[in-house]
Amino acid sequence: MHSIIRAAGYSLMTMFVSCGVGAQDLDTRIDKIAMEGELPAHESIARLYAELDFQQATQRYLWALPLVSYAQWQEEFAKSSAPAADHNRHLTDAGHPAKLHQA
Repeated sequence: MHSIIRAAGYSLMTMFVSCGVGAQDLDTRIDKIAMEGELPAHESIARLYAELDFQQATQRYLWALPLVSYAQWQEEFAKSSAPAADHNRHLTDAGHPAKLHQA
């Protein structure tokens, strides 16, 4: 039984060596990433985390943009000269100077 396990281990090792699974560099859009087997090498981990942080920050900005835009609109709406304005009423401004000059 022990010899069967040993033979299987040797065959797996030779398969990994013949397939080229070892220290390879992955060519990615950020740069080459050094690999140690199936995992990134120690010197590549910091660069991968920096790229991950950048991607997360970009995604959070894109998700927050509509919320911030809507909050800005609410703030400007609250400052407007319409005393009866609140978030439950629909106001029309037919007397706005830009609309008066259109023909």
